[in-house]
Amino acid sequence: MESTPEQIKSFYISRSETNWVKRYQSPYILRRYFCRTMWAVTALPVKNAPLVLDAGCGDGVLSVLLALWHPHQKIIAMDISKDAVCATREAAKAHGIVDRMMFVVGDAEHLPFKNGVLPAIVSCQVLEHLPDFDQGVREIGRVLMPDGIGVIAIPTCLNPSAMVLLGRDSYWRVSKRTAFALWWGMIKVLWAWLKGEEGVNEGYAGHFELPHVRRFPWKAVRRIEQNGLKVIRWMADSLLMPYLAYLFPPLIRLQQWMDERLRAKRFWRNLGVGVVLVVKRKS
Repeated sequence: MESTPEQIKSFYISRSETNWVKRYQSPYILRRYFCRTMWAVTALPVKNAPLVLDAGCGDGVLSVLLALWHPHQKIIAMDISKDAVCATREAAKAHGIVDRMMFVVGDAEHLPFKNGVLPAIVSCQVLEHLPDFDQGVREIGRVLMPDGIGVIAIPTCLNPSAMVLLGRDSYWRVSKRTAFALWWGMIKVLWAWLKGEEGVNEGYAGHFELPHVRRFPWKAVRRIEQNGLKVIRWMADSLLMPYLAYLFPPLIRLQQWMDERLRAKRFWRNLGVGVVLVVKRKS
């Protein structure tokens, strides 16, 4: 049974993210590598913007990294959860960059900014959580300056690690489900493709009634463009192979080599754990 929009938002308002510990500092090399790579790829297109909104900042990993990587920028860290925004403020203080950041409690479906005022927005792994994906896309277009740049990172379903997640296993370690998770995830993806669906809804944090769709990349691009944005370019976040670097850690160097050389290629960009799309407002 699906949750109502009110129930979905209530879940995220009350949720405390732990991305610094769970992802950025993960003891699992594959999880740590993927998350840091995804954040780096998301941050790069906005490196020259003077002001960036992180719409859906969670506990602030990307917001803080943006401020550390791009010392000339000011960052607006926004999330629907007051606790998450407070955690972001504390992380900013710990890293000594709180003076270059602003902290806002706000809803990604109703951004608390006027039309056309922001030079850059990043939305990293946020839109798939919203009750109304399309409304979240439209809001990005509404608040962007006419020449502003947006970066949207969302999960997709054609990567083996993504299929492992859809098969209810963790790509970053071996478990009792490892033997069949990839095949079960592959069946789910094939079934969604045969039915003409946008992707596979995997739920979130054990709540399978919550929206969290891993989309087919081309369908994600089309849907974003149908809602007022023009996709300038897009790429895979990481062509991540499940389990291998967990079993033999030096293989992470091969993974990095693959990502650096292939993620933006026309065929390979479809095979990321997710996609990172650089967008602008349609004129």
